[in-house]
Amino acid sequence: MTLLAKFEEILLIRDTLLPGEVIRLEDDITLCDDHNRTSPSGQSSGLTLSEAFDAYRTSGHLDPKLDSAQYYLPLTFDIITHGITINVTLQPSYPDDWSDEAISINLRSGEFSKVDHKHWKDAIDAAVVDARSRDDDRYLVFHALCDTVLPQIANDAEQRMQNATMLADPPLNQSLENPCSSEYFHTLFTSHHLVSTQKRKSLSNWCSGSSTLRGYAKVGYPGIIYVEGSKEEVSDFTQNVKSMQWLALRLRFAEALLEEERSAGAAGSQGGRWKELEKVGEVVDEMRRMGREKYILDLGIGSGPSRT
Repeated sequence: MTLLAKFEEILLIRDTLLPGEVIRLEDDITLCDDHNRTSPSGQSSGLTLSEAFDAYRTSGHLDPKLDSAQYYLPLTFDIITHGITINVTLQPSYPDDWSDEAISINLRSGEFSKVDHKHWKDAIDAAVVDARSRDDDRYLVFHALCDTVLPQIANDAEQRMQNATMLADPPLNQSLENPCSSEYFHTLFTSHHLVSTQKRKSLSNWCSGSSTLRGYAKVGYPGIIYVEGSKEEVSDFTQNVKSMQWLALRLRFAEALLEEERSAGAAGSQGGRWKELEKVGEVVDEMRRMGREKYILDLGIGSGPSRT
């Protein structure tokens, strides 16, 4: 299969990664634009895989000669997340061929025990089997990694962190127990994705059915949930969110809003009590209108100058 089909899927994977997750193509081969071949030794006139991918990502196009050249070699890339490296090798026959011989996915970590290796091998095998059963007949590796493996790794890392500290969401608990804290709060969650119609309906109902809450959810990949209101209703909303079944759900903060931030937010907010957004850029714009963009930019969500 051509290089273009593989680049399309890798770009799809790249666009769903969370802050701190990195994708890296193997660059020990150089693509040549002559004779429709790929040279393992590399030539100065060719492009590395990363260079070819960056050119495709920027322009949306790939030189047809380079596209046909990749047919002769497998493509390998790594995803680094939470100290774990996911190594993926796609044979030339992928994605036409979905057999085990065409796809190799392995996890590496210096902290893995034999039990860990067995656990993640079984998890990857199950994810691939599940991806093969989906209606989407093009992006098996994307579904295996982004719908299952990456969220499981993030969830496992979060659980290990909680077990190590033996603390559960201290910003929210400490703030709510502080009698001197403001009565008006805001909170933000991130998740690997937010797609479920039932989850989206529940979030909207919890916000619309309250007396003070207002906020939004960014749907798709990644998922982002932001809400503000009285500390009691923010606390109830937070517990409701946590009670649902999630993979890679993270409470990024839950804290009191300063009076000037509350006033600026009321003046800058648009729309009703609850809204859904589709792009990370829309989240940045929404927070900027409320004078609160620092809260997401400082977390590595979106881009732009953050305030100090």
